[in-house]
Amino acid sequence: MDYKIAIPSYNRSSILLNRTINMLVENNISLNKVHVFVVEEEYSDYVNTLPEPCKIVVGRKGIAAQRNFIATYFLEGQPIVSLDDDIKSIQQLNESDTSIGNTAKKTNKIYDLETLIYNTFFKLNSYGLTLASIYP
Repeated sequence: MDYKIAIPSYNRSSILLNRTINMLVENNISLNKVHVFVVEEEYSDYVNTLPEPCKIVVGRKGIAAQRNFIATYFLEGQPIVSLDDDIKSIQQLNESDTSIGNTAKKTNKIYDLETLIYNTFFKLNSYGLTLASIYP
């Protein structure tokens, strides 16, 4: 499956690089999949800050307008993973039993994001659905 990653960003090229891009690299996600949507005035800043495989796309100003632009940018039916520009990690909730019946909730960092992405799209297709989300 050829999915694309869409990241709207405004005035946060360094944060994007140090957080979301770093997280994707830690998860062995190909940066060829990454499309960063920016405003025209910041295009050169993002080109100079982000690694070259990332595609920088001039979109619209304002998060709502930018998300609408992203929705029309890709071909219909294209699997898209939309991420924020400040993600440090993606965590998985695990419940472990502690003494006297109390349940402590703990999270573990996910290092295989691609498997999560593939499994999510597989489940969506199995049920005829088109949208999923991860709780922030």
